Amino acid sequence: MCLKLGSRPKISRRFAVSACVGILLAVVAPSPVWSQGCDVHSPMSCQNTNQFVNAGGYKEVSKFLGNAPGVSAKAKASQDMERVLDGPPLDRVDLPGNLYLFSACQAHNCDEKGAVVTGRDGSIIATGILHYPKYPAPTLTLFIRDQQDRALVEPALTNWAQSQLDAIHALVNEPKQAITDIEFRTIGAKH
Repeated sequence: MCLKLGSRPKISRRFAVSACVGILLAVVAPSPVWSQGCDVHSPMSCQNTNQFVNAGGYKEVSKFLGNAPGVSAKAKASQDMERVLDGPPLDRVDLPGNLYLFSACQAHNCDEKGAVVTGRDGSIIATGILHYPKYPAPTLTLFIRDQQDRALVEPALTNWAQSQLDAIHALVNEPKQAITDIEFRTIGAKH
């Protein structure tokens, strides 16, 4: 028996049955695989950022960023991106031009957020980090390969960052704050 009803008179029969069914489903159901069905080279198969990064997204982001310096002191950009993509994920956003945006926030510090824009084949087009080097003013740092990519992703990443910032301010009942500091770093160029 799952719960002994006689020993806890305040537990209803409906609750006891629901609890037993929930426990049985948790034990019998196959355990989820974060990247199940997701292929990093086919980003439309990934429903959210956790699936994307666990299917090889971290490796792809790291290759894209190389040894580029990060936004944190003494960190590489790839380390910063791993940090901000490691928390609660958002669902994939389909962008115009067969591009996909994956984003999440840093675990236990959801003010800092990260985003990755990929092409249809999973190639990384750009990454972005919303962070606070001059608190409370936010900075959006975008990592791109060239100016053509900048024109392609700047509106989407700026809109993403502003919507994330608006959500933070709405949550704590503060006035909205515009992102005024956007920094572009070209990967492979001297910074």
